[in-house]
Amino acid sequence: MSETMSTDVVMQLECPHCAYRLFAPVSLVEPCPSATCPACTKSFVLDPEIGALSRLLGVAHAARRERERRLVAAEAAWRATTTSQPPKTLSDVLARLDELLEKPAKSRKRA
Repeated sequence: MSETMSTDVVMQLECPHCAYRLFAPVSLVEPCPSATCPACTKSFVLDPEIGALSRLLGVAHAARRERERRLVAAEAAWRATTTSQPPKTLSDVLARLDELLEKPAKSRKRA
């Protein structure tokens, strides 16, 4: 069974009335945020700092998704450029790396 990460960013909150810990999606945090505790059913207003923290978490989560997307794209590009025969010597490896480094440089010069 494979484990996948959720695409939702969540924050851990603590109810000031009963100290119950709940997890809320960052999207819940709005300019005047409040939350309702599922344990005691009381509402409470969240700190203004939580809004800033939620925006920061949202940006960090988006950056992580972008990084993962770029890694997948880089791996796919690497697989597409690899030859059927693996390099046998260090000289072959270095020559192949030179080819890969020159390829993006040539495409940048054309742009």
